[in-house]
Amino acid sequence: MRYKHLFFDLDDTLWDSKRNSTEALHEIFIQHALQSALGITEDAFIEQFHQVNYALWDQYSAGEINQQQLRQRRFPLVFEGLGITQLPDTEAMQTDYLAICPRKPHLMPYTKDLLNHLKGRYELHIITNGFMDVQSIKMECSGISHYFEEVVTAERAGCQKPNRQIFDFARQLVNANDPDCLMIGDNLLADVGGAKNAEMDHVFYNHGRVSHQYSPTYEVHCHQDLMQLL
Repeated sequence: MRYKHLFFDLDDTLWDSKRNSTEALHEIFIQHALQSALGITEDAFIEQFHQVNYALWDQYSAGEINQQQLRQRRFPLVFEGLGITQLPDTEAMQTDYLAICPRKPHLMPYTKDLLNHLKGRYELHIITNGFMDVQSIKMECSGISHYFEEVVTAERAGCQKPNRQIFDFARQLVNANDPDCLMIGDNLLADVGGAKNAEMDHVFYNHGRVSHQYSPTYEVHCHQDLMQLL
């Protein structure tokens, strides 16, 4: 492949966001005694959280809400969706979530194999809409920090994916020419759409095998496929 610089998304591309989040939510459910206090099941609580969280991240990527609003709204919307009118201490749960979740170590299948395959052959970087205060912890606790040269967050670039400015910022940061760069991510809007906006070749990591109308440069379903491509 002609590429020199590979830019990875982090959440759900390398770091297993859903698994790590589910484990953190299990601890919060037990710690706050939500079943006895509110009469809700753990499965319902976790499923509602994932629905709310993904919707809020879509709003954040679209520029409709900011970091503070995402964090403040998350747990209240979960309980409202479950029909709970007397909200528990959602601020404490948010604090607990930010303390627990980023320290979970689980990666998407074959992530370490992939990074070992790529390290030394390409310069590896991260472009993420996630926030630096937690992204750095995720990478350290999952043991992947040392693979990457630069970590470009929305805070660092002053904008988030799919805005082309974050991709331009990343390219300028590593002094890369456009044809030398490849973006790899799982999100059609932020990663595929964003890379298209920035005229950067890209890989759609479609691990959920979702149907879509996009035409990515490449599409893979697992990291083993990506190793064959690169």
